[in-house]
Amino acid sequence: MTADPATMTPTRYREQAPGSSRHSWNDTFTTTVQSVLWGRAADALRAEQARVSTPHAVVALPQWGWAVARMSVGRKDMPTDGSTGRLLLPVRLSWTEGSVALIAGGASTTLSVVGAGVGHKFSAQVKVSGDGQGLLSVLSSRLSTTRWEPAFSLTDSSLRLPEAVTAPSYAPRCATSILDRLSREGREAWWSLIEHAERMVSDDVSRKHTKVSLDVSGGTETMILDQIALDTVRDRLVLGDQGSGRGSRVTRMLERCLEPLTFLRVDPMRYVQTTLARDAYDLVRAQAGEPQVGTRVRQIVADLAEQGEDADLDAITAEFRRRHPSSKLTRAQVVASLTRPEPVDLNAFSFEECRETPTEVRW
Repeated sequence: MTADPATMTPTRYREQAPGSSRHSWNDTFTTTVQSVLWGRAADALRAEQARVSTPHAVVALPQWGWAVARMSVGRKDMPTDGSTGRLLLPVRLSWTEGSVALIAGGASTTLSVVGAGVGHKFSAQVKVSGDGQGLLSVLSSRLSTTRWEPAFSLTDSSLRLPEAVTAPSYAPRCATSILDRLSREGREAWWSLIEHAERMVSDDVSRKHTKVSLDVSGGTETMILDQIALDTVRDRLVLGDQGSGRGSRVTRMLERCLEPLTFLRVDPMRYVQTTLARDAYDLVRAQAGEPQVGTRVRQIVADLAEQGEDADLDAITAEFRRRHPSSKLTRAQVVASLTRPEPVDLNAFSFEECRETPTEVRW
C-alpha cells in the first residue's frame, strides 16, 4: 500500500473511536451499486472476448471501503441505539483495471486502486494470482449466496487491503458462467436502484407540492396540483420526457452514483436525498407554472408593501435587478410569479352514483 489512511487522520477525529457498525442505508445502497458496476464490467469483458478459452480466475473487486468520516456529516454517523463510537461510512474504490478482473490460472498481476470519499484519499496495490486448479464446477457454498461477493475486502475502519490474494480459477465454461451471472445480477441491481428511487421520489413530490402550494397561495394551504398532475411529475422524474433522448432525472442521478468521484465530499445517502428533493421541487414548480424566481419576486412585493412603496411591474423589476444584478428578469416572469393558479377542485363519485347516471361507453 502506498499510503496508510490511518496516519492521515486529523487529531479532532481521533477523540471518538470508530464503532464496528456500518451506516445501514449506505450499506444497502453501496452493495447494490457494487453489483451494477460488476455487471457492467462483466458485459465489457464478454464483449472483448466472447469466449474464455483457458482456465481463469474471475476476480470481482471490492468497490467500497468503510471508515469514520474525516469531514462533517452532521449526525449521520451517530448510532441511534445508544452505543458508543461512530458509524462507518463508505469510501469509493476505483480500480485502474476495472471492477472485474480476469486472471489466467497460474498467473498473477498487480492491481492498482485509488480510494476517495467522506474526507479520505489513498492509493494501494494488491497482487492477485489465479490458483491454476481450473475447477470444473462453480457449485460451491460461495456461489450459492444470494448475491456474488467480492474476492477480498478492506478491513473496516483502517481501510487496509491485503498485499496478496489468491483467487480460484475455473474451467473456461465455468468462468464464462460466472461472468453471465455477474451481468444478470448487475441488471437486477440496476432495477432495484430505480425502484428504491421511485419510492423516494413519491415522498419528495408530495412534500414539495405542499411547500410550493403554501408559497404560491400565501399560506392558505390550497393545493395547486391534482393527483393526475402529481403523477405526471413522478413519471417525468422516474421515466423522463418522451422523445428527449436524455433519460430521466433519476437514471441520470444513478449513473452519476457509479462514477468514482461523485462521493468525494458527500456520502451517498445525502447525495441521493438532496438530488431527488431538488429535482422534485423543480418539476413541481414547472408543472404548476411557477417560475424559478417566483419566491424572490413575491418577497420583493412584500418588502415594497412594508415600506409603503408602489409594487407595480416596473418597481418590482427594478428592485429585483438591484438585488440580483446578473438576473435577466422579464415582465412575463413577474406576472407569472404574481398570478396564482386556480385551486384544484377534486370530486369523488361512488359506484352507486355512477350507476344512477348511465353513460355510453365507447372502446
